Amino acid sequence: MHYAQPLLREAGFLADAMAQEMPLQQRRWLGLQMLEGDIYSRAYAGEAAQNLDTSLARLKDEMDDPALHIADARYQCIAAICDVVSNTLTAEPSRFTRAVDKIILNRFLGLPIFLFVMYLMFLLAINIGGALQPLFDAGSVAIFIHGIQWIGYTLHFPDWLTIFLAQGLGGGINTVLPLVPQIGMMYLFLSFLEDSGYMARAAFVMDRLMQALGLPGKSFVPLIVGFGCNVPSVMGARTLDAPRERLMTIMMAPFMSCGARLVAPFMSCGASARLAIFAVFAAAFFGQNGALAVFSLYVLGIVMAVLTGLMLKHTIMRGEASPFVMELPVYHVPHIKSLIIQTWQRLKGFVLRAGKVIIIVSIFLSAFNSFSLSGKIVDNINDSALASVSRVITPVFKPIGVHEDNWQATVGLFTGAMAKEVVVGTLNTLYTAENIQDEAFNPADFHLGDELLGAVDDTWQSLKDTFSLSVLANPIEASKGDGEMATGAMGVMDQKFGSAAAAYSYLIFVLLYVPCISVMGAIARESSRG
Repeated sequence: MHYAQPLLREAGFLADAMAQEMPLQQRRWLGLQMLEGDIYSRAYAGEAAQNLDTSLARLKDEMDDPALHIADARYQCIAAICDVVSNTLTAEPSRFTRAVDKIILNRFLGLPIFLFVMYLMFLLAINIGGALQPLFDAGSVAIFIHGIQWIGYTLHFPDWLTIFLAQGLGGGINTVLPLVPQIGMMYLFLSFLEDSGYMARAAFVMDRLMQALGLPGKSFVPLIVGFGCNVPSVMGARTLDAPRERLMTIMMAPFMSCGARLVAPFMSCGASARLAIFAVFAAAFFGQNGALAVFSLYVLGIVMAVLTGLMLKHTIMRGEASPFVMELPVYHVPHIKSLIIQTWQRLKGFVLRAGKVIIIVSIFLSAFNSFSLSGKIVDNINDSALASVSRVITPVFKPIGVHEDNWQATVGLFTGAMAKEVVVGTLNTLYTAENIQDEAFNPADFHLGDELLGAVDDTWQSLKDTFSLSVLANPIEASKGDGEMATGAMGVMDQKFGSAAAAYSYLIFVLLYVPCISVMGAIARESSRG
């Protein structure tokens, strides 16, 4: 740092008057701070503060304002450092960026390319994430369900305590862990799109459509975030300038199919969430058309968001969109470390947030599904307190394909109001309980090592199947695996709904009915902002 000579002279004069126990460099720094006008430095200067007026009077004859000269010296030092350690990029985009943008930003090709990219994200989340699911699914069953049951029987726990720990706590954990591979792959893909520069162009591509709704193109950015979670999507609307634009975007956001709807496409012992909901049903009911069924629900959500925007534009929120100006970054290959950090932060937040709700709901369901209204442990879950209450409500949902004996689907709709990822967790818990109610756990047959090795073997086989050519034709059918799921929870679900039409009606209702509690809370907060 190069200060003017008069400043150094007076700073040294003030430093000599300070306590000598203080290092010289620190005393000179305090002297400069005092000359600059920092009132707090006087408390540490001691007797030197009495000499400040004398120093300032001498400097007045040599320079106008000492504070300006001190600041100028610091800025010169900063500029010199920046010249050495930084490179200034030309504002002209690279030849590669210009060439790609001619295709990506084409008025006719831009939207189809965007839809293809979204489908590609869906395909990768389903297949690569799904291939890893047996490790999380069967592994968590072995440790947290069968393992806890083995401990309970070995130590002679009361039946109610074993049920509480194994089916409630263990079942809840088993519902959460299978979310990790699929939601992680989806967040990794979104992070790649954001860091590579494509996501900014997606907003530009959608500008024309958004202008037709009376919204600027940048309002599409928070809507895109809704594919991960609707809460940050609603909160992201605060970046818009006009209150009208913010409110319209907030009202459209819940129709975007969040990651909770997209997490676990197939289920043997536990899976959850809104792709979870969509894809589990697709695997059970739609066969070779499974991928198309799930993608159609995503498109339907976008269409409903667009219709909501049009309705608001022509009724209570009339007006024109503000101009959309956005700097498009150059394309580049994202850093792996950055992608991993972003994915980990998002995944951890989602799992912790969803896990707390899922585990609590799982414990609640296990308790009410194991006892009758009189408080006795039941042998048949259809005699449980939960079944008795749910059968009274179920006829209300008959128009969407939910029959009276399918009371589990009714419970799923109510628990889904707390968090969408709980819907499939609820169905998994209840359908699995009905499927295994006649099977008794035998501690002598439990071998933790064998079950974990089986999970690893299933994962390896699933990975090999995933990278076969059939995965490109239909990701859900390719991920469906062998026929054992038909005899498990998915087999019970197939029997309960009875037809693909009934299942699809249920999925549409899940797509369009009330958002989860956290989203409604975000809507209430953000809509009240000025």
